[in-house]
Amino acid sequence: MSAGPETERDLRAAEYVLGSLSPDERAAFELERVVDPATARAVAAWERRLGPLALAVQGAGGPPPRLGPRAGARAGGGGGPARGGF
Repeated sequence: MSAGPETERDLRAAEYVLGSLSPDERAAFELERVVDPATARAVAAWERRLGPLALAVQGAGGPPPRLGPRAGARAGGGGGPARGGF
């Protein structure tokens, strides 16, 4: 059983807000967001849902200095900031 268009849109909006889309997927979704009001509403809803979480972790910083680059490397992040989201 496959998800309907509204569910697919909602899932893509969540991935967009979380920053988990590939650059190509993100560019395509941004175009969809501009031309489709329902997509724009889905993004706004996810931003409202996840906004408090983003604020809560904003001041958390990164791993303790004693872990430094090792923690980022093991997590696959290379120690740099996460790709855009929220």
